Amino acid sequence: MELDNSKVSIIMNCFNGAKYLKQSIQSVISQSYKNWELIFWDNMSIDDSKKIFESFNDGRLKYFKAEEHTILYKARNLALKKASGDFICFLDTDDYWENDKIEKQLIKFETDKEVSIVYTNYFILNEKLKMKKKYINSKELPEGMITENLLKSYCTGISTLMFKKNIFADKRFDNRFHIIGDFDFVMNMSLLSKFSVVREHLVYYRIHDKNESLLNRERHIKELKIWFNENKKSDLSKINGFDNFKNKILELEITKFFIEKNYKEAFKSIIIYPTSLKKIKFLIFFLIPNTLLKKLINY
Repeated sequence: MELDNSKVSIIMNCFNGAKYLKQSIQSVISQSYKNWELIFWDNMSIDDSKKIFESFNDGRLKYFKAEEHTILYKARNLALKKASGDFICFLDTDDYWENDKIEKQLIKFETDKEVSIVYTNYFILNEKLKMKKKYINSKELPEGMITENLLKSYCTGISTLMFKKNIFADKRFDNRFHIIGDFDFVMNMSLLSKFSVVREHLVYYRIHDKNESLLNRERHIKELKIWFNENKKSDLSKINGFDNFKNKILELEITKFFIEKNYKEAFKSIIIYPTSLKKIKFLIFFLIPNTLLKKLINY
């Protein structure tokens, strides 16, 4: 497949995403690589999302209205059915890209034909604190068969990923998940697929007061527990580090308890957390004022 002939389908799932939508769509239109389509899946929005979408005059932008509101990863699956490209990307309405993201990812596919998934590094933008930081040291980002690396530190996000479309032929996102659908899918694909990475920070991921993973911490934790328990007998359970993943879930629970000022439950969870520097860090949280703690946790 020649690079210049490859069509890229960009899926943008939207539910009341008007606040940052214009910048997200503009970052697609500004891509240096031009052979793309934007599948805009409106999940029954009641804000100005459709109006903002229609303000762009570009034939590559395709609007679809859901027949009913669904949880996020069911909506992603429905949008996937509309994609006609050779490659698939996802861009959330509150994130945006550098203008050479698609081009640089496609080059990775051309360089190594065995690669099925390419991801990038990214910036984290904290809207409340008006701060930007690099997510991770680029040298630490793994390539190849990276399941063990992902279990240790899940270093990617939905807006950074590009997939060969054929990997969706037999598997889609789990319709039960609203928060962790991409994590579940990527972890399963990592057992079968070779990854490559563009080490540059090509994506801007926003943290704000409407982030689903922050608004629904309890659901996030619940979904991760379902994922962990259901995979205890899967091939993922054979990967070094799988059993330790339950500690990452415990970390999220401890964080949630602190934010809710439920210090009793936080302390009980810290006591069962394995002895480590992170355990000491959690104990220090008891000494930090709650307003400052929230800033530290969310950034």
